Amino acid sequence: MSSDFTVHSLSETKSRSSRHVNLSIMIKKMKIWDIITNSSIALIPLLTHDLATLSVTYIFLLTYIFSANAFGIITSDYFDKDFDVLDEHKRNVNLFCSERTWDKVLRRLLIILSFAGSIIIPAFFFQYLLLFNIFVYFPIIFFFGNPRYRLKSKKWIDWGIHALWPISVFTISYMFLHDSVTITYGYLLMLGFLFGLYAQLNNQIRDFDVDRKSWQLNTTIYIGLNRTLKIRRATASLIFVLVGFALILNNALISLTALLGSLFYIRWKGRLSRLSHHGIFWALIFMLERHVLTNLNVF
Repeated sequence: MSSDFTVHSLSETKSRSSRHVNLSIMIKKMKIWDIITNSSIALIPLLTHDLATLSVTYIFLLTYIFSANAFGIITSDYFDKDFDVLDEHKRNVNLFCSERTWDKVLRRLLIILSFAGSIIIPAFFFQYLLLFNIFVYFPIIFFFGNPRYRLKSKKWIDWGIHALWPISVFTISYMFLHDSVTITYGYLLMLGFLFGLYAQLNNQIRDFDVDRKSWQLNTTIYIGLNRTLKIRRATASLIFVLVGFALILNNALISLTALLGSLFYIRWKGRLSRLSHHGIFWALIFMLERHVLTNLNVF
């Protein structure tokens, strides 16, 4: 009796573990965290906007941005499938490298839903974004990943496009929320560019050995890993300086403490690759400090 119970418990534990692993792999294949991280840039303009005046239309704008990011990422996976299949890790997180029925259904569903969200929402609410998609965004996606042109393999161009996309997302959101362009817009635009550049540097550093073995050319392959590491360190340092300066000017002491905590943590753990996650954390703390604590007259 005890033996049967033990076997049953072990099998149930393995089943739960298997479901957890399958869910984790599925999330990685769908690039959920990448889509959320890229789309969260649209929330940055809320740092300087009164949350009480937000309209329902802004929800549709965020849905469009999420859909456009999803379509760009899933399309990139499609164009990269012939390269990713050569590496075990990349092969396991690319839906287009799998021939399983569920993966085929899932990738078709993602393409249809993300493309529909990128087209239908602008058609009804933001006609200028529909033009942006047709004449700018979709052509860039095509030429960036298509094997015949593959701009992502061109020296410096890959860094430039990845750094400019966060600026585009930020600008779309900012122009919806604000009537005029201020010095704050230029400042946040610079930060968005640096974070976009940093994220791409981080990805290419992480995948350096894999990309070199599978003949995926990019700027890091051209200029070397050591030089890219130095550029990433300089970019991260500039981000810390700019964010710290802004927090000091705004007397955001709690946010500044969070920034310094991140700096010490990164130095202690040596995890410079997690800077983007820290950036989202700083933004949330600053939003809390500015919109909630101030309204409660805590400061």
